[in-house]
Amino acid sequence: MISRFLQFLVIVSFLFSCGDDTPNTDPDPDPMEMSQKILLLKDRSQDGIIQLSYSYNPDSTLLETISYNGDGEPRLKMTFNYIGNNIESDIILIESGQVTSSRKYFRQSDTEGLREFYNSDGELSTSSIYLFDGNTCGFTDILSFDALGNSLPNTRIEFTDENCSAKFYSKYQEEDEYLQWEYTRNDKYDSSNSILLPFFRIEKQNCVTKLVRRTSDGTISTNLSYDAVFEYNEYDHPIKETRTYLDGDMVEYVYSYYN
Repeated sequence: MISRFLQFLVIVSFLFSCGDDTPNTDPDPDPMEMSQKILLLKDRSQDGIIQLSYSYNPDSTLLETISYNGDGEPRLKMTFNYIGNNIESDIILIESGQVTSSRKYFRQSDTEGLREFYNSDGELSTSSIYLFDGNTCGFTDILSFDALGNSLPNTRIEFTDENCSAKFYSKYQEEDEYLQWEYTRNDKYDSSNSILLPFFRIEKQNCVTKLVRRTSDGTISTNLSYDAVFEYNEYDHPIKETRTYLDGDMVEYVYSYYN
């Protein structure tokens, strides 16, 4: 479910250290290499309170995500276990240790992947088949089913430019297809690159500068649609984002990365 919870993003201070008087003889960094380096996202926070934090395996694959409540206390933990080309993930209540839900990701072939959702009892609740055509932007279709195999609303993705701007169309059985989400992206790295699972086969995720959400009758959801402006570090990764929603709300986030 997509909501403003997905828009947690961040206010963190950066520490600067002073060097000694020894002349720096190191060559200046290559701007091209700097722009191609993918940084590991450390946390995202809002109003100075961390909302999400991330840790990684030695090979830089995502190991664990922790979400926090409004007071900054850890609430949920999502773990990732890599088994060959497949991934198993659990969502755990930190206070009790209870597994609330699980996900399994299977790479079926070069053109297909399967994602399964399980409830707290370990029972399959829904599943989705992701289709790929070899493009660098990722999947092109999502076919969704309930536990009994009945069809749920499906999604078709149309990429509109080299930055992977995209239109997401939704269709349920015999109903007419409609444009549900429209993403406009620039050519800068999004903070999410390091937390993208290899299952999704996205070569580079770029920053969303405009998002429009529509209902099935074409009405724009003003509380979910926004324009965004960014400030970047020397690696072209966002360190600050300001979103202005169509309902007039404004939210500011700052991103923190591992060194």
